[in-house]
Amino acid sequence: MAEKKKITASGTGKKAAAPAAAKKPTAKKPAATASKTAAQQKKDVGKIAVAAVAAGAAAKKIFMKRVLAAIVAVLVTLVVAATGLLYYYDIAPLDFDLGGNFKWYSLPGLPFSSDGGDLRVHFLDANQGDCIIIQLPDGKNMMIDAGKNDNKLKDKIIKYIKDLEINTIHYGMLTHTDEDHCGGFDKVIKDPDITFLKMYQPLIKSKSPNCYVAEKFDNYGEMNDGNRIPLNETLFAASNIRQIDTNAYMNFIDAVKAENSEVIFSYAGQKIEGEGYAINFYNPDYDKYRTVNTATQKNDVSPMIILECNGKKMLLTGDGDDKAEITFLVNAGEKAKVDVLKVAHHGGSQSTSELFLNKVKPEYSVISVGKNNHGHPTKAVLDRLGAVGSKVFRTDKMGDIVLTVSGGKMGWKFYRDGQEYGTADDYKGDDLPALTKFMQKAVSDFSLAAPKAFPLAA
Repeated sequence: MAEKKKITASGTGKKAAAPAAAKKPTAKKPAATASKTAAQQKKDVGKIAVAAVAAGAAAKKIFMKRVLAAIVAVLVTLVVAATGLLYYYDIAPLDFDLGGNFKWYSLPGLPFSSDGGDLRVHFLDANQGDCIIIQLPDGKNMMIDAGKNDNKLKDKIIKYIKDLEINTIHYGMLTHTDEDHCGGFDKVIKDPDITFLKMYQPLIKSKSPNCYVAEKFDNYGEMNDGNRIPLNETLFAASNIRQIDTNAYMNFIDAVKAENSEVIFSYAGQKIEGEGYAINFYNPDYDKYRTVNTATQKNDVSPMIILECNGKKMLLTGDGDDKAEITFLVNAGEKAKVDVLKVAHHGGSQSTSELFLNKVKPEYSVISVGKNNHGHPTKAVLDRLGAVGSKVFRTDKMGDIVLTVSGGKMGWKFYRDGQEYGTADDYKGDDLPALTKFMQKAVSDFSLAAPKAFPLAA
């Protein structure tokens, strides 16, 4: 029997094809996988690097800002400190007073006794003039100049003297004939409660009939209580004496005559001594009285005297200019160094020369000055005083200035309208130059650097 053909499921009779095997998922090629991972990693690393650079730049920027802020803070602190110190030590351009106790001279003063033995020197605020009252350790009193012919000032001087309970001026002194020095003397001398025993004055005639010079000068060698001028030839003949015809000088001469004070003409070589002090005259020389024709020559006969007491020395100068200073230096020699200088001629540029200051080297300088049209005190003089480290007190800024010398120490007090408003300890002027230079340089350096380093500060 014939074998039957197998019938396929399709019914075609053909042999059914074997079922196709299911496709397996195609696996990623390992090489392709590695390549893509590296690229991604490279890309990621790039992103990280960029981020790191950006972060570094940001950090650097922040760091630089902080550094700049720190530098600015330090500089601002230095400037603020410098400004404070310049103001505190009264150094230009901050040498003005806003009130309060923020100046070094507002510190408590030295505890001076009032039992005598101290030297007290009162530099009165006489506007554009001079007036000095000195209380000597032995109870005697001296008055140098009396300001200008102004009744208000004259009354102030008289009241000041009486407030000090002074009724006798043992040594009066007119330095020279200018009105801003002699103008106030007549009323003070004539006051019935104030007596002038001696009057040192310039050897200059007046138009007053009471002028002592014409009457007594030929015998002047006998007039000075042991301090005698060696007369020679016609040098001191009355005809060679110059005459000043101002009313202020004439009024002074008349007042001295009426007071019957002993008249002594000032000249180098004289000396006043007392218990604990000495006053030596180093100007004028005799020759200066020969030619008194110009304003400068009138100024040059101003006595330049050193008052020495309690181990301290003070130089009083009137209005002497640089020629008078040369005479002083020649006559004083090694004694020229002092602690306190009364600056000549209200701080005018013809006085207080560099040569003079380099020899005198005062620790303190007092300038008697007021409102004026002469530019006093001049910048040149203030600069020269600063160059030798002298601390400057001015009556136009500080009012009445009182120096007390006790036990080898100096103390200062300052008054306005009779009221004390400030004092100063024994300030060391020797420390001032370095401090001044440092502070001024700090401010100057910052001012120059600020526009370049900090454009926004300009």
